[in-house]
Amino acid sequence: MAAPRFGSVNFVLPDITATTAFLEALGVVLSPPYGDWDVHHRTVAKDAGGVDVDLDSAAFGRHWGGVPEDLVGGAVLNLMVETRAQVDAVHAQALELGADELKAPWDAFWGARYSVVRIPGPLAVGLMSPSEESRQGPVELTDFT
Repeated sequence: MAAPRFGSVNFVLPDITATTAFLEALGVVLSPPYGDWDVHHRTVAKDAGGVDVDLDSAAFGRHWGGVPEDLVGGAVLNLMVETRAQVDAVHAQALELGADELKAPWDAFWGARYSVVRIPGPLAVGLMSPSEESRQGPVELTDFT
């Protein structure tokens, strides 16, 4: 089994609207608006081979990752693993090493198996399998607002 590798980082923000407006005013390129989703999720545009950076509202962070209030304004460092089963195995290993579970492994709406733990730092770490289109499902804004 290959070791987890860095995949992306999510910043969970108390006011995503103000943050994105400020960044855009500075000239930072963000993903095109998602309509009603703008108040919950934006992606920072990246060059080929760059780091995937997402900006999420506190409500959305609680939904997909169980992010507690004391980590709002912080980051979730996402580690990629090769398989769905490996999410469960690395999650269990993290708990054995003393991590606190924030979100048990689940089949996320974007098609990946995903979990979140709090590690020393404190830092939230997401564990994510590759996304499978056949496993993608709908998510409604009312699911987490």
